[in-house]
Amino acid sequence: MFPEFDAPRRGRPTRRIWILALVTLIAAGAWWIGARAQEELTVVAYLDEVRNITDDQAPRAEAFRSLLIETSALQIQREAFTARLDQLEAEIDADLVDLEEFVVSDEAFATNAFLSFALERWAAGLGDFRESALALRDSASASAREEFAASLGRLQVADAMYVEFQAEATALKSAVGIEIAPFVDVEFVEPSVATPEGVDGLIQAILDNEDMKGEIDVRIVSVEFDPAPAGDTTPEGADQIPATEQLSTTVVVRNDGTDPESGLEVRIALADRAGTVLHVDSSSVADLDAGGGSTAVTFTFDVESGIVYELEVELARAGGGTIAADTTNFVVSPPSG
Repeated sequence: MFPEFDAPRRGRPTRRIWILALVTLIAAGAWWIGARAQEELTVVAYLDEVRNITDDQAPRAEAFRSLLIETSALQIQREAFTARLDQLEAEIDADLVDLEEFVVSDEAFATNAFLSFALERWAAGLGDFRESALALRDSASASAREEFAASLGRLQVADAMYVEFQAEATALKSAVGIEIAPFVDVEFVEPSVATPEGVDGLIQAILDNEDMKGEIDVRIVSVEFDPAPAGDTTPEGADQIPATEQLSTTVVVRNDGTDPESGLEVRIALADRAGTVLHVDSSSVADLDAGGGSTAVTFTFDVESGIVYELEVELARAGGGTIAADTTNFVVSPPSG
């Protein structure tokens, strides 16, 4: 007979599996709680940052509504009208740049998109309103009237997008289970302003306001030579230029009008006394600020002594007609000796 053999007792595998499952469940729960907490922190941080931007829009909307009231009452001048709208547009553009730097979680994507769209449309709409109002005062054309009304409509669209942002922000707060104060209301265009009657009233006020009328005053200030004339003139009245084989001329342009000027160019044509054109050239002009902005462009060309030249300088709109012109006659002295 064989001796009795006692096999070693094994643990209970079912119990070990349950312990392992419980540990895994606890770890997963801890991870989920941690992830959820991090998500809440990200959303809270985002909404706090966004609030700084939205709080700034309410006084800007109020400033625009005040501008509309002054416009309706014929109490605004063109320069102030332009400057205030420029400032509002620039401030909102700066906020849009700041918004693009924020960390946006997937949960806040829609909220951020609505706010970004509202800021973008507010800034663009203010620019459109400014340009269309000035064009309306200067031309009173049907297209200018339509564009003016459309600019107010675009601002209304931005107002509506901001309302959607508020709704999305509220939903976002509920989704992550946080409590924060509601976002401030912002309305650039009140409903009564955008009605046909309201738009027509603003249009008529702009047309009636003499202080809103623009003045175009861009001109050639001077045409200077290098080398400069010696101070003498020929019997025909031509400037006497010292001996040279190459002459440079600098044309100075100035804008004393009420609006900035862009898209200008200077054209020159050099001819002899018989009217034969010897040289032509053109150069674009840098944008000119209103009220005294100036710039200069320089041209260089070959010359010979003894020929009486006529230099015609024109200031024109690119692809358009002449705004101002200047003509100078000169002759280059022969070399000494």
